[in-house]
Amino acid sequence: MNCFKQTFSECCFDTESVTELFKKMSDADDHTNLHNNAFNVLDVEKALEKLKIGKVPGLGGTVKEHLIYSHPSLIVCLTLLFNMMSLHCFVPDDFGIGVIIPIVNDRLGDTSDVSNYCGITVSPVISKLCVMEKYYKYFPNSDLQFSFKKN
Repeated sequence: MNCFKQTFSECCFDTESVTELFKKMSDADDHTNLHNNAFNVLDVEKALEKLKIGKVPGLGGTVKEHLIYSHPSLIVCLTLLFNMMSLHCFVPDDFGIGVIIPIVNDRLGDTSDVSNYCGITVSPVISKLCVMEKYYKYFPNSDLQFSFKKN
């Protein structure tokens, strides 16, 4: 089990690094960058549309369907939350929680070899909404990463 932890921890980052990212963005262009990265209700709705239905729930048990069928005021509340996070350069710890599930690449290959696995991260659906529309381009990623990347 430690071999999985060691292998997959290299591609992780914590909420402190995301908070630092917010600070760098806000410092870069004074208030211009904050204004350009402000969320509106349409941003959150567009990000929600991009999420796929029928996916595994995150640690909180929330899935896209919960958000789709909730009262429309929830979208307004999420918009306010995301803007407050950006304005105050603060990301709640729970936004950064993710569980990496190792998936076998080649079932006929050596299943005892950790390099025969890829890691799929299950993360909170609400944090995906925040990242998808405005901040995906600022996060470090790998060529092996396919979620939250355009094209």
